[in-house]
This record gives sequence, structure tokens and C-alpha cells, in this order.
Amino acid sequence: MAAALLLGLAGWWFFRIAVRTKPVADWMTFHLAARLYFEGRLAELFDGAGFTAAMNAAFAGLLAHPIPFQPWVYPPSFLLLLLPFGLLPFWPAYGAFLAVSLGALLLAVRAFAHRPAHRWLLAAALMLSPAMAAGVLLGQNSLLTCALLLGSLAALPASPLVAGALLGLLSFKPQLGLLIPVALLAGRQYRAIASATVVAVGLAAASLAVFGPAAWVQWLEFAAGRGALYQQWVVENRLHGESVFAAVVALGGPARLAGAAQLGAILAAAGCVWWAYSRPMGRLVQAAVLLCAIVLSSPHLLSYDMLPAGLAAAMMLLVFQARGGGPGGRVACLVVWAAPIVTVLVHSWLAITLIAGGCIGLLWFGRGDAARPASR
Repeated sequence: MAAALLLGLAGWWFFRIAVRTKPVADWMTFHLAARLYFEGRLAELFDGAGFTAAMNAAFAGLLAHPIPFQPWVYPPSFLLLLLPFGLLPFWPAYGAFLAVSLGALLLAVRAFAHRPAHRWLLAAALMLSPAMAAGVLLGQNSLLTCALLLGSLAALPASPLVAGALLGLLSFKPQLGLLIPVALLAGRQYRAIASATVVAVGLAAASLAVFGPAAWVQWLEFAAGRGALYQQWVVENRLHGESVFAAVVALGGPARLAGAAQLGAILAAAGCVWWAYSRPMGRLVQAAVLLCAIVLSSPHLLSYDMLPAGLAAAMMLLVFQARGGGPGGRVACLVVWAAPIVTVLVHSWLAITLIAGGCIGLLWFGRGDAARPASR
């Protein structure tokens, strides 16, 4: 516990130093996108250079120096969710978005963990998490995405329609949803699949009605890997992330090998998720497998996106505390939870290596709980 406290405080300090020249830079992106809509300048949304210039101009007082490249890469469905915050000034909007996201995450913790001691440990692990520090200090949506994931896991046994609706809202960040259909199919949660589909399609349709088809055409072109914006984004953003793809490139591998390695990670993670959800298993272990697999399978991953893996580590710590045993499982938990700190200190490949190694350790040390019935 003492080591986790020290690493957590170190993570907040490291990320505070890392973002000091561009505080809440990602929230600048989100707020500017919403303001462009209200100002009738939506055409600038997928113009990478123009959007970056507009952001540097709008937030010159907050930036120590101009940001070289900061494009908008989200689907229009996320912009629709941001519009209410675009009606507020910048800092109140940031405070409101953070309050909504954090409140949703803590409610999800309460719904998932029925024991008060478990709630406190999961909440403390999230609040101290280095990934949480990155998300808060950059103004990212990682708290919200983690809340939707955890809330869906909490609702799934008793309210599959609610769980599916939450997963449908998560469709604004599709790289985190690659393995969710695998879990739902393995668990025969067909009502949740139907609910998620309806909500995701409804959200997309609503954004289409508000923004028109051009925004969706431009985003789909980007998502398909076509156009100058995508090529520049890969060089300036994706290759500086912590995904398996970025790690292979950082180690000198060609893009084709990196793509194959990423596909291998997705397939391996999918196999683990199918294994976990196709049989009776301890509830905490099952959720931890899915959350770790989501992080490992994501083709674009940054430090704040590791929040679900940190949550998984806290879940597995509860398992190891209940079971007893040696320190190996607890060490694996700490490695996974603290791995985002590595992104500040060294290159990305080591971070994903630690995450992958730690997740394998969690599965290995938790294998004795795999056959136990689901528990609360």
C-alpha cells in the first residue's frame, strides 16, 4: 500500500510537470470543436492544420508555445455529447465535464462493488492512479469511458438492456470497443448486444441530423486510414502512443510488422475474453480480464487510456487479498497500475511491455480463481 501511495503521488507529480506547457490541452480540443459548431465553422473540424491554428489562437494565453499538431479525430457522435459544454466558458466547461465524468465513474464503482471495503479500495486506486492523473490534467474523456465500461459491467447481470445502452454510448471511442462484442457473445448476452446497437445507431443518427453528412464522411475517411490528415496523425500522434503497434515501430520494426503484431495482440486478447466469459468465473477476475484485454487490444493507446487496466489491477488485488498467497500477484497489480508513469520517463515500448507482462502476471496468479462461481 505504501508503494502504491508513493507511486500514485509520483504519477500525479510527473504528469503535472509533463503537461505544464499545455495544461488541459485535450480539453482545449474538445471545447474548441463544440465552439466551432456554434460559430458556424464546422468545416474546420477535420482540417488538421486549420484546427490546430484555431486552437493555438484561441488558447494562446494558456500555452507556453504553439502546439505543432492537434487534430480532431473523434466521430461526430462525441461532438454531439460535447455541445452542452460548448455553451459554457472554457474553465467552467472543463469543471463541469470533469465533475460529470468523475461522478459517473464513482457511481459505477458503487454499482459494481457491493461491499463498502471494495468500493473504497477501487475508488482510491482510481483516484491515485497515474492514468487518472494524465486524464484529469490533460482534460481527456478517459474517466467517462472508464465509467461507461464499469457501469456496463455492473449492470450486465441484472439489467442487460441498461448495460447495452452504456456500451452504445461508448461507441464514440471505437478503439476501446473491439472486444466488447466478444464478451457479450461469449456470455450469450444478446439483449445487451441489441441495446448497444440501438443506442450506438441512435447516437450516430442524431449526430448526423445535427451536423449533416459531411462530418461523418470526413470522419469515416479518416477512420479508414485514407487522406492526408490520417497520415499526419499516424506520424505525430499514433507512433508516440503506447499501443503494440507503436511499440514495434519504436523498436525499429516496419509498419507491416507492427500491424501484424497489433492484430496478434487483438486476437490473443479476444481469446482471453472468450475464455473468461464463456464459463462460470469469479466476477472480479472476469471483469479484470476484459478491462486488461481492452487496453492491450487498442490500436491507439495513450497513458490516460490505461485507466481500465489500473482498475483491473485493483480488482485483482481484491482477489489476491481474499485468497492469500505469495506476493507475486500483488507485484503484478502494482506493475499494471503504475505503468503509465513509464510513459513520462522513457519511450512507449516499455510501457506496453510492462502492461502486457503485468496482465499476464495477473492471469497467471489469478488462474486459481478462474473456476470459482461469480461473486460480488
